[in-house]
Amino acid sequence: NNVWEAGDILCEAQDLEQTQQQLANQVENILHHHGFPLILGGGHEQAWGNFLGISQYLSKTQANQSIGLINFDAHFDLRNPVPHATSGTPFRQIASYCERHHKNFNYLVFGINPTANTSALFEFAKQHQVKWHNDIHCTLPNIAKLEAQLQDFFSFIDVLYLTICLDVFAANRAPGVSAPSAIGIDPAVVIHLIETIKTLCKTHQVTLILADIAELNPNYDINAMTAKLA
Repeated sequence: NNVWEAGDILCEAQDLEQTQQQLANQVENILHHHGFPLILGGGHEQAWGNFLGISQYLSKTQANQSIGLINFDAHFDLRNPVPHATSGTPFRQIASYCERHHKNFNYLVFGINPTANTSALFEFAKQHQVKWHNDIHCTLPNIAKLEAQLQDFFSFIDVLYLTICLDVFAANRAPGVSAPSAIGIDPAVVIHLIETIKTLCKTHQVTLILADIAELNPNYDINAMTAKLA
């Protein structure tokens, strides 16, 4: 397969919403040209732009498709975007979009750190039927339970957006992030689950439509460890 560099999108004058719309338009354009967007960030605020681009594309091609979101992340990123959107709000923005457009909010998170998410975020997640596994449960001995969760999730979706936040890994594996994790997930677990996801996409005829890697902060990296992991 050919790999093409599609350029950078920079946030200028702190206009995050305009930047996210630019990203959405670029994602939509790539999808219209039958490409597979792999977005490298950048903060996780890119997730809203990526989802919006997918939605813009599907609304013109396959409006009835159900989008699934799988996130490897220490955080839900379900904070309220009022007064401003941030890297902690994208999946709340997506939830609001789904509600406005009468779509299911299919959101599954691996690697949640209970100490890094408020009780209000857990309550919002429960109210909106978010599925998640805490970081201490995302281990190789527990892999069968994680795969069973994935199997169930795939029965409800038609297309998949896969996103990886690098702060899901322990600080000794991924120091180059803004919020390093004390525990985190072993990279081998994430790689195994990604392979499982790829297999499930084939068996369930689900299209992996876009993937991204978020939250790399080179200012904090050590010997490019985090970049190499990404």
